[in-house]
Amino acid sequence: MSGSLQPRPVGTITTESPETALAGLQSFEVMILDRLAAAGLPTEGILVDLGQRDVLMRTAPFALTDLTPEKLIQSSYISKMIIAGSVGLFDAALNYLWDETVLELRKRVVNFDVQYFYEARSGRSPPSS
Repeated sequence: MSGSLQPRPVGTITTESPETALAGLQSFEVMILDRLAAAGLPTEGILVDLGQRDVLMRTAPFALTDLTPEKLIQSSYISKMIIAGSVGLFDAALNYLWDETVLELRKRVVNFDVQYFYEARSGRSPPSS
């Protein structure tokens, strides 16, 4: 191994065993924490335990089963959430999940009549402009 990363061709998807993926995450964790320590940055409590990341990676497909292919292709924040969580940044993963939730709520508000939304929320008609 040369130690340098080689990009995969666009559109190439590889599936590795969970054990191989976990070993890769473990190697990444050691490497990045060593670099942070060498720079004098904190390393304790930055990344969540590898076992918790394994649970995320194993359960994410089940959590996505109710989403249609059309929704999945538009869910970039969910992709970012899973990636952030897989490398151990659960706090960042929650931020991405929140961003996806807000984006979906905005779409829903736009798709509904604003006056109906206001009436449903407040029980009265909006003030005249």
